[in-house]
Amino acid sequence: MSIVDQGYAVEKFMDSQGNSAFVVPCPGGVVGAADLSEPSFVARLSVSSAQLLALKTTPLQMTFVAPTLVPPADVANTNWIIVPETISLHYTYGAAAYTINAGTLRLSYGPATNALYLCADQSALLTNVTNQVIPSIAVTLPGTLTEATGLAQNIYLVNTGTANFTLGGGSLVATLVYSIVTM
Repeated sequence: MSIVDQGYAVEKFMDSQGNSAFVVPCPGGVVGAADLSEPSFVARLSVSSAQLLALKTTPLQMTFVAPTLVPPADVANTNWIIVPETISLHYTYGAAAYTINAGTLRLSYGPATNALYLCADQSALLTNVTNQVIPSIAVTLPGTLTEATGLAQNIYLVNTGTANFTLGGGSLVATLVYSIVTM
């Protein structure tokens, strides 16, 4: 039974390039969440081979938190932060494995230029010649997140390496469970 069958609203968001992500509220929060009093959400991003090949030049927005979605909804609230709880990746092998070219595969607060990565490099996943799943990737941050760099920042799937990936034909589904905490 899907979460839709259980009566939970699924929202589909699209960024300016037409990439889509799905956000689903999690009933009752997630065990191990940073603060179980905050509701949890699931963002699921399906990434095609063409999008993976262009990830260095075109990062993909994974969460779509707008200031008016964070209470109080009647004002543009920028005093919120996304608290990641769980990251998972599901790679479906295509015609060829990817050549990494010193590229990386990470989730990041805001654009890749912020250098606020949520996990270690996962690009080795793209070199497999079989379908692969990483069910639970450790959430890590490079030190303390400052208000200037962490507040009101959505999460992106990024390639922070020196070049785009090449040759690959597989696809990827990235899943992020997170809470939104207001300051």
